[in-house]
Amino acid sequence: MVDGERGPAAGAGDTLAGVVAVELRDGLIAHVRVVLNPDRLGCARRRLARSRPSPVTFDRG
Repeated sequence: MVDGERGPAAGAGDTLAGVVAVELRDGLIAHVRVVLNPDRLGCARRRLARSRPSPVTFDRG
């Protein structure tokens, strides 16, 4: 989330690289907010950690 708006998150592996929020007004894009600063991504990291399902493992034995 960016300023309370939901949006996609991007990263590699377990590392969050950034989040994006798009604000729509009258069906048009009014604002795009992007957060890339690692110091400001803490809240998004915590939210993603709570919402991310546990990894699935398969027994190959």
